[in-house]
Amino acid sequence: MARELKPQKVDDVHSPSRRLKVDLMLDRNKLDFFARVGDEEVRAPSIDELRPLAREMAAKAESYTWERVILVEIKEGWWDRHHHRGFGTRRERDPDVEPTGASVEVEFDRVERARSPFDGKWVARQHPLDFEAGEPDEYTRKRREQFADFIHYGDVNKTVLPYSEETWAGLCAIRKAIDELRDKLAALVERKDVVTLLQRAATSKQPLLLTGSKS
Repeated sequence: MARELKPQKVDDVHSPSRRLKVDLMLDRNKLDFFARVGDEEVRAPSIDELRPLAREMAAKAESYTWERVILVEIKEGWWDRHHHRGFGTRRERDPDVEPTGASVEVEFDRVERARSPFDGKWVARQHPLDFEAGEPDEYTRKRREQFADFIHYGDVNKTVLPYSEETWAGLCAIRKAIDELRDKLAALVERKDVVTLLQRAATSKQPLLLTGSKS
C-alpha cells in the first residue's frame, strides 16, 4: 500500500477585510488543490481555479452580529490632567486653595459594533446614518458589504449606550450647552466690568456664566 503523502502549501488568500488568511494546499495524493476554513472545504483542479473559491469561502466565514450603539467618554477634569505638572504643590500644602483651572470635555460617537468571530474583540464601523451622509460610491459600498471598512478597537474604556435618535439628540444638546458656556466665558473675560462681576460672583448664589449679560 502506497504511503499517504502530506498536503503541501503553495499559496494563500485573504478575506476582503484581510482578517482571515486561508492556505491553498496541493493534495499530493489526489493531485488537485484544496482550501479549508473550519469544516468547510473547496477543491479545484488548478491553483488558479481554487483562488476565487477560497476567497469566497473566506468572505462567508466572516459573520458579524451588528448592534448600533453610542460610545461616550468623559475626559479627565483639569485638575486630574495638570496637578502632576507642579500645579498641585500649592494645593497639597493648603487644601483651602482652589485649583487654578477647570474643564469639561465629553467625546461621543455613534457606531455599529460587533464581536470578531476570530479573536472575540470588538470591531466597529460607521453608523449607517453617517455612512449614507458621506454619499458612498459603489466601491465604498462594496467594501462595507465585504467587512473591509471597519477597525478593531478593543474593549475601550467608554460608556456604551444603545442607540436611539432621542439619546443622540440629548448628547448633542449637552455638547451645544458646553460650547455656549465656553463662548460666554470667552466673552466674560473681555468685558470692561469683568472684575466687578467676578467679585460679585464670589458671594452670589446665582451662577455667573448662566445669566445673560451685556458688555
